[in-house]
Amino acid sequence: MENLKSKTVNGIIWSTIEKFTLQGVQFVINIIMARLLFPSDYGIIAILMVFLSIMQLFIDGGFTTALIQKRERDEKDFSTVFTFNICLSIIAYFILFISAKSIASFYGQENLEIYLRVIALNLIISSFAAVQKTKLVINVDFKTLSKVSVFSIAISGSIGIAMAYNGKGIWALIVQSVCNTSLNTFLLCYFSKWFPKYFFNIVSFRRLFSFSSKLLLVGLVDKIYMNLYPLIIGKFFSSAKLGYYTRAEQFASLPSSSFSDILLRVSFPIIASISNDNKALIQAYKKYIVVSSYLVFPIMVLLIVLAYPIVLLLLTDKWIMIIPFMQILCVGFMFDHIGTINRNLLYAKGRSDLALKMEVVKKMIALLILMVSITFGIFGVCIGQAVYGITSVYLNSYYTKDMIGLSFYNQLKLIFPSLLLSAIMGGIIFLINSLFEDLYLKILIGLLTAFFVYAFLSSVSRNEAFYELISMVKCKIKKYN
Repeated sequence: MENLKSKTVNGIIWSTIEKFTLQGVQFVINIIMARLLFPSDYGIIAILMVFLSIMQLFIDGGFTTALIQKRERDEKDFSTVFTFNICLSIIAYFILFISAKSIASFYGQENLEIYLRVIALNLIISSFAAVQKTKLVINVDFKTLSKVSVFSIAISGSIGIAMAYNGKGIWALIVQSVCNTSLNTFLLCYFSKWFPKYFFNIVSFRRLFSFSSKLLLVGLVDKIYMNLYPLIIGKFFSSAKLGYYTRAEQFASLPSSSFSDILLRVSFPIIASISNDNKALIQAYKKYIVVSSYLVFPIMVLLIVLAYPIVLLLLTDKWIMIIPFMQILCVGFMFDHIGTINRNLLYAKGRSDLALKMEVVKKMIALLILMVSITFGIFGVCIGQAVYGITSVYLNSYYTKDMIGLSFYNQLKLIFPSLLLSAIMGGIIFLINSLFEDLYLKILIGLLTAFFVYAFLSSVSRNEAFYELISMVKCKIKKYN
């Protein structure tokens, strides 16, 4: 169990360093580019990314996750996935290439054709490093991943900023994306030192496909739903309004998606390794839920309370329309990490079939909410998405009770202390900030108040996650001393 804790701590530390350093660098780059570009540019990119993300899902097909889940994996398995990814990426690019003209016509954006054909090169380029990245995740080597990601985004971001500054518009975003993917692929291949030893093995493919096919359907259902928003907004509203929505969504989802990604990458290989030991599994599961909620909730509440000064200072008043959208979406994204942990449990147990059933039910409810909310404009869409985010907390916990005996009520008891502390913290910040007009003061005082109030409340209430984090930090310090 100590070895499990050590792997978890190391994995979380380096995955956190990678994710937040990457997000930090990316955040600064995005802020600079948002000041130089227009909402309509981001609206067009959002449309392009819909098709790329769906095609990327088909290319992977759940095979990389299947490799992580499988205990007795060999070189034939890795080589098979490598070959399959590359072949499928070429087919996917060809499909997008010939359909680009029709997509551009559908949205009434003539230039969309050439934009899509260029940015879709990412599909082929990234396929050459999918297995290398998976091997690093299996080995919980997030230190290497962090180096690769941060360097790639820093260089490509600098290129994007230079192009945006010189008036290249949307091409700055497209070239930045392709450069980032190219650098990432090259460095992953260089650092992983892995190259395929075989070509394609049909036995390995069938074995992996039995698990990955269900993951593909799970991911497809989720991707189609998530991309319905930019598809519908892009069709029925202007590209500028789509730009407002996507920027609000990016801000609102940033903290939650970062933590969810860390949990997904760190917890899955570890949970998979103890999937047959229910006692250890329950202990690890509870710890992930408690600690992640303790970290996610206050950040999301802080983003809601400080949305106004953050947007005006970072993006200027041309983006002021995103503030209410962002605040509403924060409520929905606040619970994403819980769904990630519950899905990981199903995957680790090899029950991707149950994950598929759950996603189908969830997305049917989500589609109904979307159909109703779209009639109230973008504001209504944001409220609908927040309602779905809260509803999915219950739905995601449905099978957890059968798997390890933790009901929805049990999970609520685990997250409630952190949720209550975050709400109290948010209320105090709101009251204090109402006394000030200066935007810089609002952010500075808000951040300082959040830190001290949350730490004080955690200490007074003897919050479990608070002391667990202190214990982790002490162990790490002791190790290096």
